[in-house]
Amino acid sequence: PRADVPPPPLHAKTVMRAIREATPKVKECYDQAREHAPELGGRLVVQMMVRASGGHGRIDDAKVVKRADGDVDDPGLSACVLSVLGALDFPSRGEGELPITYPFFLTE
Repeated sequence: PRADVPPPPLHAKTVMRAIREATPKVKECYDQAREHAPELGGRLVVQMMVRASGGHGRIDDAKVVKRADGDVDDPGLSACVLSVLGALDFPSRGEGELPITYPFFLTE
């Protein structure tokens, strides 16, 4: 990077790493959802905006989107996953936004 260009407030790698580290909690959401829908499985796609301010980045405006036939469509599972993601906190520099779309592949 050029010396006169400040670093971005959020790094996608940092955000993705935190999301991957939250995967066990997402799996807990999936396991709970399978108690009432044992056949549940497939891809769950989340679109989100990560907003940075005051040295922290938080996921905001997250929603589950159905992009293809076979994508998971379970309101309880979606609410649980969005709650897990909403609790994440990322280090940041300055203020800014980073849009992210992340697929979770949910299987037994």
